Amino acid sequence: AIERYPMYCSKSVKADAYFGAGMYDDALECYRKRLSKSDSIDNYSIYCDIGKCLDALCRFDEAMDAYNEAIAIISRYYERRRVRYEEYKRRNSRFVGDYLDENRDIWTSEVYRKMALTCMHRARHFIDDSDKHYSDAIRYAGNAIKLDYANANGWNIKAIILEDMGKFEDSKRFYDISLEMERDDTVIENKAGMLKRWCNLLRMNVDLDKALKLICEAIEELSTIPGRDLSEYEEIKRCVENQIKCERQNDFLKSIGRKNLITIAGTQFYGVSEFERGVMLRLLREPDNAHDSDAVAVYLGGEKVGYVANSQKTACELTSKASDLDIPDGAFAEYLLNYYESYHIARIIGEVKK
Repeated sequence: AIERYPMYCSKSVKADAYFGAGMYDDALECYRKRLSKSDSIDNYSIYCDIGKCLDALCRFDEAMDAYNEAIAIISRYYERRRVRYEEYKRRNSRFVGDYLDENRDIWTSEVYRKMALTCMHRARHFIDDSDKHYSDAIRYAGNAIKLDYANANGWNIKAIILEDMGKFEDSKRFYDISLEMERDDTVIENKAGMLKRWCNLLRMNVDLDKALKLICEAIEELSTIPGRDLSEYEEIKRCVENQIKCERQNDFLKSIGRKNLITIAGTQFYGVSEFERGVMLRLLREPDNAHDSDAVAVYLGGEKVGYVANSQKTACELTSKASDLDIPDGAFAEYLLNYYESYHIARIIGEVKK
């Protein structure tokens, strides 16, 4: 637009276009040219834009100076209004009322929100001193909320900062407050992203029940956005559910004990993909087996369905190998489960000598 229609592009349009294109130095120059020489209240929003550019350029101190100048402009503007109001009251003695600066807190709150985000960006940039900068970010976000309590975005920004700090419980609480005030798709996305990140962290710490609860809540929130693709979150949910299933299987197998368990290997060579839980399998030794003198064949009814695993590669670590056990001919095993969708596990019925 700037290149094709330069005569129609105001300084404001140019500045916003440059910023949107990531050309922050050019945007900064345009914003500065927009500043009025008089102490106009309009300069407050321009200084906010200047701070936004400086923040994007990682010139954080200069950005904070610009935001502080915006607050100073607001203060001077309302001080002038107060003086004019007092003069009006003096000349019109019948007029009764208090001076109300309706927008002052709202405008100042907007600047504080921008300052909070700049402090958060600074914390990300300067990892070594991040605690201090995050503390500043929280303080400015708190100031914004105090001045404009009903502004949902103030609570959203504080939630973002707390999430960045890894304080997920507090972050969730502030996202919920923001969404109670106003259902906004951006805040919903922010909250869902935080819940996903928290869920993945809990998965590494094996707090799987809570992880499942969080990802389900994220899916529930995102389902309120029409047409939102939930496949990524649904996949995480399936993974967590599988982890829970495997953890429970793991605990169950450990309670039985390794010496009583076997892995059934080679089922694919006999056309068997699954077994019914609780089915009884017969175990027969094959001492003349050309490949393995410790081989123990597994039969379902009168049909061979595999062998007792006898190598580290084929046997689950929670079970014994065929060479570890003295299995008498005619012994039976009860099929238990398919562990991690990879190992067919059965429990030996009867006494087996090690």
